[in-house]
Amino acid sequence: KEELKAGGKGINVSRQLNYLGVENLAFTFLGSNNGKDLRSTLTKEGINFTAIASKSETRWGTVIHNENDNSIKSYFSPNQELTEKEVTDFIAKLEKVIPNHSIIVLSGSSPCKEADRIFPAAIEIANNEDKIVVLDTYGDHLEECLKAAPTVVHNNVDEVENSLNINLKEDESKIDFLNNLYDKGVKLSFLTEGGKPFYSSKFDFNYKIFPKQVIVKDATGSGDAFTAGIVY
Repeated sequence: KEELKAGGKGINVSRQLNYLGVENLAFTFLGSNNGKDLRSTLTKEGINFTAIASKSETRWGTVIHNENDNSIKSYFSPNQELTEKEVTDFIAKLEKVIPNHSIIVLSGSSPCKEADRIFPAAIEIANNEDKIVVLDTYGDHLEECLKAAPTVVHNNVDEVENSLNINLKEDESKIDFLNNLYDKGVKLSFLTEGGKPFYSSKFDFNYKIFPKQVIVKDATGSGDAFTAGIVY
């Protein structure tokens, strides 16, 4: 059977917040026929949203669940291309939206080079408005995002290593990374590693956390649920 669902990391966070009873507003780009389908699906799922229209097609993803062996495979279309004007319009709308909300969640990757300035700009706007910013992203723009000093950072080890080209194999290197985030102005950090024990920090205090052991069928979306839990 086939089901059509709204997706994307930020949308997933909104869905989880809905489960937790936390009022929220998703903000994204919507383009072409996929954008129309996503708009319709968001409405059907009861996810409150606003959007900037884009000329390029919204990205799609297919998650295939094989019930015979309970395996899950995911396939995605190429990233969405955005124009400089679309990005500028998005940031301009952020300037109007952010003052009306208490917590700003920046979740997901940047789809293209033009969009790399969105998250750092959002952090700057939110900081100027004295809002809490929760950052859960990766890719080329991560370094600029961290320099902008979000309030809270959540990443897994692989994302940080690949995005910043650093080695976090040893416990000491993970603690050094968290201390470096605090020096940048980050107040709360989570550096997760699947089901393994992981490190977190609150201000200049570091913690080693041992997550409850569960039977993992598939980890897809677990990081988004974790981010929603931070917000909650």
